[in-house]
Order: sequence, then C-alpha cells, then structure tokens
Amino acid sequence: MKFKSGESGNPEGRTPGTVNKVTQEVRTKLEGILNKHFSSEQLAKDLKEMKPRERINMFLRLLEFVLPKQKAMELKLDFEVLSDQDLDKIINSLIHKADEQDGEN
Repeated sequence: MKFKSGESGNPEGRTPGTVNKVTQEVRTKLEGILNKHFSSEQLAKDLKEMKPRERINMFLRLLEFVLPKQKAMELKLDFEVLSDQDLDKIINSLIHKADEQDGEN
C-alpha cells in the first residue's frame, strides 16, 4: 500500500472543475444514444403523433430540465399598522402592474 489510510497522493484533491472520468464516459455514451435515437426530426414527428394532453405533459416535463424550480415565498404583512394612504399606494401599484402585464399579452 503506497499511502496510509486517510491520505492520498494529492492532498489538495481533484482540481475544481475536473470531471470524474466515469461520469464523463456515461455522459458521452448517453449523448451518443440521444443523438442516434432522439434527433430533433424524430422528436418533432413523435410530438405530432401525440394527443394534445400528452404533448403538454411532455412539454411540462421537459421544462423541468430547463427552468429552475420555483421556491415558495411567504410574505407577512400586518395591514393593521398601515395607513389608508399606504394601502392605497399598494393597491394602485398592484393595479398598475396588472395593467402593464395585460398590455404585454
């Protein structure tokens, strides 16, 4: 045995960003399979053959790999301590933002 238990030949570890060799091999093989069997033309053909509900479900499942997951946020606001003017400002701001969004659509 070259090294004592708990020691290695590289005490600083692997350089950041260096990909594990096994992981890289698996990614390369998967990429080959995807390129061979899931071309954009084949995907378009398969999507056309799906029922609308299946197509939407597929689209939503694929989005999970593209868009970051949204985290729930909680807003605690004590309306009792706000003045009527403050409440009016909040309401007008929300109405203005909703109107802007309606104008974009």
